[in-house]
Amino acid sequence: MKTSIKTCLLVITFLFPSAVISFAQNEPAQRIIYDFSFQRDTNDVASKSKDQYALDIFKDHSKFVSFTKLKQDIYLDSMTKAIEAQGGLQNIRSINITKSNMGTGGIYEIYKFDDGKIRFQQKFFREIYGYEEDMTKLNWTVTENTEKYGQYNCQLAKVNYGGRNWNALFTTDVPVNNGPYKFSGLPGLIVKMWDDKNHCVFELAEIKISATAIAAYLPPR
Repeated sequence: MKTSIKTCLLVITFLFPSAVISFAQNEPAQRIIYDFSFQRDTNDVASKSKDQYALDIFKDHSKFVSFTKLKQDIYLDSMTKAIEAQGGLQNIRSINITKSNMGTGGIYEIYKFDDGKIRFQQKFFREIYGYEEDMTKLNWTVTENTEKYGQYNCQLAKVNYGGRNWNALFTTDVPVNNGPYKFSGLPGLIVKMWDDKNHCVFELAEIKISATAIAAYLPPR
């Protein structure tokens, strides 16, 4: 799908928000990739959608974001560079950028900090909105149940959050106190997390050490 000048002008409106919230980030030490499935209609199993999410681990925080959002950011960055190369909006004649399928994942970002607090943020039109939440208040129940998940020795934990009863398989084989979405606080990496109705399921797909470029880990177009 080629991008028209009209589309370009519309996109640029969102590139320069009046309020920007960001965190200084270097290259992540680890990128943990999760497969995610979500049943949009609780009465229709066929309404499930799938996407991938990245959990990037930095020195003093982590960031959880969908591949949909990562692809969108790359697309907007390419658009901005193409406009700058032509001398600005007033000089645009044509832009030849192919827009691939962006996916169906959420366009929010979740930043998690060492003190157990998180910041959820999402852009709406020209503004970025967010809120903070103290996740140390989660009342995890670690059970005696153990099982293998792929190569990992795991233990089952349970928690109630957001109106759902969640199950989490975590492993101390990967000493990372983190997991998908807003979740953390267990003595190891969460490799699978699902609600008791299987409407939301996160499953570990891959662990990458020292991610060098977001684009390198995007799925094929």
